[in-house]
Amino acid sequence: MITVIGSLNMDLVVQMNAFPKQGETILGHAFQTVPGGKGANQAVATARLGSDVAMIGCVGQDSFGERLCVGLQQEQVNTDAIVHSTTAPTGIANILIFNQDNRIVVVPGANYELAPSHIEASKDLIQKSQMVIIQLEIPKETTAYAGSDGARYFDGTFPIHIPGYMTTAVDTTGAGDTFNGALAHALVEGQSLDEAVYFANLAASLSVEKFSAQGGMPTLGEVYACMAGTGK
Repeated sequence: MITVIGSLNMDLVVQMNAFPKQGETILGHAFQTVPGGKGANQAVATARLGSDVAMIGCVGQDSFGERLCVGLQQEQVNTDAIVHSTTAPTGIANILIFNQDNRIVVVPGANYELAPSHIEASKDLIQKSQMVIIQLEIPKETTAYAGSDGARYFDGTFPIHIPGYMTTAVDTTGAGDTFNGALAHALVEGQSLDEAVYFANLAASLSVEKFSAQGGMPTLGEVYACMAGTGK
């Protein structure tokens, strides 16, 4: 099973013949409400390919929230762990489209109500998952609480835990990209999955010690130096 922890938004899409200027009112020619949010999108994409998927997120107690949950259920996504906020409305994305260009305003709403306590309440669901997918459209502390003890993967028989590394973070931008790139490199080089995840975890921990996504990505020598105990 795959669990997605993340956002659920209702996309409010307006198509027009020109973007309005400051203070200007124009006519649009089409309007749609479309289920969205990176978390919900990834849950649907995974479910349509045949995976058993569960969604952890937060919506408001409103018609948008109800529609988003029903839509996921129709896609065979388990919505039991979706929380319904009593204080915030369902998140929305206002999308303006003109001439194959778009401008988007996101109002997170209930997405920002998803707290570490909700992750803890779904601990059993997460632990029995073969993979957990997380994005950054929910509070960072909630993401950290869910992905903070290192990396986990399923080897076909047992869930395997690869511990994280203590580091002094300067900029976490690109850490996930570094992890994915390092994992791909290690697997292509013939490392086992266990070795590759260990390598990728270490590379990602080094990447957050410098500013910017690409600026913090370590070289092979820097990763090996850290492995040898001389890089930190």
